Amino acid sequence: MPEPHTLGQPSRVLFMSEAIDIIGTHLTPPDLLRCILVCRAWNILFIPHLYDTLDDSFYAWPEFLDPPRKRHDTAKPATKRARKGPGWILETFTKYGHLIRRLYTNRLLFSDAAAQTCTKLTSLASQEIYLAYPFIEKENPIPWKPTELSTALKRPFDTVDRVWIGAQWLWKLVQQNAQTLQELELHGFVAMADHDSLLDLLGSCRRLTRLKINRSEVPMQSLLERMPQLQHYTYLRYAPPSTAILLTSPMPQLVTLRIQHGITKAVFFSLLTNLPNLQELTTGCRYEDYTRGDGLPRFEIKFTPSRIQRLHFTRCSSDLEKNEHRMLAEILQWIPDLIQIGIPYLDPNTAISIVSNCLRLQSFQQSVRTDTILRRYREAGVANSLGIVLCNSVHLTEFDGVRHEIEARSLVLNPWICEGLVILRLQIIGVTRLTEEEEMDYKQGVLFRRLNKVLSEAETRALEKYEEVREQHQKIYGQLAKLVHLKELELGMEYRDLTMRWKHPLIQRGAQWYRDYGDTFPDTLELSLASGLDQLSTLTKLEVFGFESVDYRIDEEELRWMAEKWPRLRVMRGLHEIEDLPLLMHDGEKWHRRAFMQRLRPDIRHEGRKK
Repeated sequence: MPEPHTLGQPSRVLFMSEAIDIIGTHLTPPDLLRCILVCRAWNILFIPHLYDTLDDSFYAWPEFLDPPRKRHDTAKPATKRARKGPGWILETFTKYGHLIRRLYTNRLLFSDAAAQTCTKLTSLASQEIYLAYPFIEKENPIPWKPTELSTALKRPFDTVDRVWIGAQWLWKLVQQNAQTLQELELHGFVAMADHDSLLDLLGSCRRLTRLKINRSEVPMQSLLERMPQLQHYTYLRYAPPSTAILLTSPMPQLVTLRIQHGITKAVFFSLLTNLPNLQELTTGCRYEDYTRGDGLPRFEIKFTPSRIQRLHFTRCSSDLEKNEHRMLAEILQWIPDLIQIGIPYLDPNTAISIVSNCLRLQSFQQSVRTDTILRRYREAGVANSLGIVLCNSVHLTEFDGVRHEIEARSLVLNPWICEGLVILRLQIIGVTRLTEEEEMDYKQGVLFRRLNKVLSEAETRALEKYEEVREQHQKIYGQLAKLVHLKELELGMEYRDLTMRWKHPLIQRGAQWYRDYGDTFPDTLELSLASGLDQLSTLTKLEVFGFESVDYRIDEEELRWMAEKWPRLRVMRGLHEIEDLPLLMHDGEKWHRRAFMQRLRPDIRHEGRKK
């Protein structure tokens, strides 16, 4: 921040006609000068922070840039913000473009204006910008075409095509910020440039350490040779030929690599061999041995173990037999330092491969995120497989697999050794519970026993089963109570199908119609004090507690206990309001419990779990 002006210094601010017109008649010249200097100091301090990051998808930018849409909900007032034209956008960028350091754009108006004004960007991200609204393409004529890049761009479109011209503007933006760019994300336009021109342009970005592109067949070997400083590379949305990502010589600079599509066995081990400093690798479906048909030579595994610490597979194998364990058994023995693994499918053989080879494992993550754990959509794997991981990974601090299930009987018989867990997301199923009829028999049996009356056979069975239920609950709570470092405990998530809402049947209650979205899972924990919930008083560090799909018996007594025993609790998932399910019947009991908890602990947020 520059040195502030003193009153004795001559300044042109006293001759600003705008200031004189507004406040000049009410202030003496020294007071007027002080006001203007305060405004100037304020702008110098805060304007750079205000324009440091611009994203045309947030705040008022969409309303300024997009056409008005027809409103189906007339009850909500229409926006009062007027749409801005290209002149206003360009004027804004001309004034503040030199302050912008991070730019995220999905609209041609933004990229066009930025290409004419921004020269100090450190981060640039452009999504599917060619899907801009047609009205923008018509109302925003381009007065300038960067001729120096025209020959580098392929011409799959007509000469006057707006997309082709927009691509030139985007490349111009990259070109004029080549000396400052550190992060670059480009979608769509990459395919419009030939390989040599793309490599030349990216090679000129000497400070670029993070690159995310798609739709390009530029060989990764050539790219890394041109960019010796590149540390993080992501390739999305296109299945490149194996030869495009096969490495033939060491590239020590790369630290993280993400390839959305699956890769072959030969490519996988070429990456491990030639990326000696790679710490994180993410790829699509599990590799299968395609080496016979991809034109590559057969590959024999002979190389030094890799230093990779984090390995993620984002898709399941297409093999119906789910032979992931064979691949993992072959791969993991060469990655002895692995501390984190993410896979979408887990069965006993896969779990055995993990615990046999990953002796330092600290984090297990389900790599596929879904909206629901509806049981007819099970794709996470075989029940109880997660128990193998929890029983054999002493260093494990995170198990993020809410789609994975473990049966109560298996949990009780096989104690976990990972008592340092901080994050635990899973489903405990197969919990013995009383049916509604057995509940009635149990209550009747308790009453008759107090009155010394003879119990019926059904009442006797209900009393015996209740003791079994309580004993099983006590053992499960006892296992969870050992995890004294837990900060996040989630025993379920959204259990309804949010994508196929219209498939849920309609039911009538009085004069109203509702959709039957189904019930919570019946074979889950009660989470009541009567069942032994108080054993979890040891979880004093708990910050997040989720039970969305659980058939819980939580009432005011349990909520009062949670509010007292879990002082760090900040988020509850299970009592929140569902707003995006049409014709959902109002749950008065849930509303009452949430209101009660909000009175006890207003600092706790009630929200559902995101993907």
